[in-house]
Amino acid sequence: MSKKKRQTIMKTRTPQVQNLARVFGENVFVLRTHKGMSQTEVGDMVGTTRSHISEIEEGIINLRLTDLIGLADALGPTYEEMLTPNGALKFLRDGHARL
Repeated sequence: MSKKKRQTIMKTRTPQVQNLARVFGENVFVLRTHKGMSQTEVGDMVGTTRSHISEIEEGIINLRLTDLIGLADALGPTYEEMLTPNGALKFLRDGHARL
C-alpha cells in the first residue's frame, strides 16, 4: 500500500478506531513473533493473505470481526486481550502462551 493511500485511510478514522487498530496490530505482531510464525503462516491459519496480516500489524486497516475472532483463536488470547494495550505481553507473562 502506498504511503499516500495509508495517510488517507488514517485521516478518515476517528482517534478511537486508530487506537484500537494500532493496539490490535501490536498484539498480533507480539504473539506472532513469539510463536516464531511468519505473516504468511498466520494468514494461512485464518484464511487471509500475508499482506493483510501486515496491514493489520501496522494498524492500517479497519478490522473485520472475522479477523478479530480468527486471529485471537489462532494466537491464543481472548478478544478482550487482543484489544487491550499490552494484552499480548500480559497473556505471555501470565503463562498462557501455547506454542
